[in-house]
Amino acid sequence: MKRDLYIKHDSAPIPGMQKATPEQALRMNEKGYGVFWTVNEFDGDRTADRLVRINSWYVEIDDMPKSEQIGLITQSPLTPSLVIESKNGFHIYWNAKDAKLQNYRSVLKKLRSYFLADERAQDIARVLRAPGYNHMKDPTDPFKCEVVWQYESQYNEALINYLFPDVDEETQHGKPTQAQQAMAVQGDDFWTRVYSLDCEFALHRLSGQKYVNGEVYTFAPTSRGFLNVLVDGKPSSVFIDDKKRIGSSSKGGPSIFQWLKWFGHSNREVYAIIKEVFPEVFSR
Repeated sequence: MKRDLYIKHDSAPIPGMQKATPEQALRMNEKGYGVFWTVNEFDGDRTADRLVRINSWYVEIDDMPKSEQIGLITQSPLTPSLVIESKNGFHIYWNAKDAKLQNYRSVLKKLRSYFLADERAQDIARVLRAPGYNHMKDPTDPFKCEVVWQYESQYNEALINYLFPDVDEETQHGKPTQAQQAMAVQGDDFWTRVYSLDCEFALHRLSGQKYVNGEVYTFAPTSRGFLNVLVDGKPSSVFIDDKKRIGSSSKGGPSIFQWLKWFGHSNREVYAIIKEVFPEVFSR
């Protein structure tokens, strides 16, 4: 993943940014220059028409106490690929698998909304503080920007949109469209693993838990070879089919994600529940 370095004096009124090599950046950093890198990859100038590849989606948080920032990051519905600590806050990146230029700002808007992040950070050509160099706005109190979290992950656009919905989308607690499901299942390992969960096993594990309002699940074979799901010992209209997925006339299937959504959990809440109850989905 290629990111170009740029330098700009942190405190003196010297206009403009200059491209730099790592050696030049280190030398100029000692002279009071801040060192930045591009979020995305460009061939030459940082303009949309010179864009080579969208590396990441990102947010920049710097207007709240760091303890609150850490809380937002640790509770994020999607684990960041990279978190860098700067003097005033954190820069958070999610590496992109299939990001589209025409959707870039709308995705960033959703991320900014969740993280209460800097509204100015919405540009495809944005540069952020590079790790390994000092923040020099106060030369008497330099702060070294460092990587505090790195996870080798890439996410697709469908997953980002699903877990960071618009406010009006999230309040509906609705089922994703078939197109969203198809995009997600085909495009990201997380969705493949969730969709592949044995739902009989998954309901056994969820049985009695607060996430399903304490419902207890048992199973009875049917003449069709399926399993009827008994809820608190009573037959229901729900069954487990021969592919171990949920059949439901009330939008409670086919995967355990939709089952949990049926109880009114938001997308990010369901993601967190799966992370807690089915950690193997994340460890394969």
